[in-house]
Amino acid sequence: MQSVNIPEELRRLEIPSHVEIVSGQGGLPLVKIRTPWSSAEIYLQGAHITAFQKNGEPPLLFMSRKSYFATGKAIRGGVPICFPWFGPREGLAAHGYARVSNWELAAANAAPDGSVTLRLRLPEIPANAAWKNLHAEFIVTISDTLTMELTATNNSADSL
Repeated sequence: MQSVNIPEELRRLEIPSHVEIVSGQGGLPLVKIRTPWSSAEIYLQGAHITAFQKNGEPPLLFMSRKSYFATGKAIRGGVPICFPWFGPREGLAAHGYARVSNWELAAANAAPDGSVTLRLRLPEIPANAAWKNLHAEFIVTISDTLTMELTATNNSADSL
């Protein structure tokens, strides 16, 4: 497995016994979450949830054996984010550039009840200047359930 150095700004978001940031498959940054009820895994590439499992139970998400864990390649299975389009676009990434972009982990919080919430942001990507006014935030809460909220904002009055 290829290893990646985890930047210090990400290490500061770790929460002992709850949130750990490691080098995942293909050396991609992976956030591992543990709660009293369950565990989950989220790759920063694509803000892609690849695992959610209640303690003592089988995994609840399917992951394809054909998944690529490589920079710029879409991960197959789990919970992908298809954004800002769904399907193919000539010369562009299928299902949108968010799926193959490295999202920023903006915050990680453990609540007194044991749940963990992560807030991820899609950074501005210079190669996608046509989409510069479009912003996305993904909030994931792990407890005895998996809760996801994707918010998209267009900051332009008349275009993307």
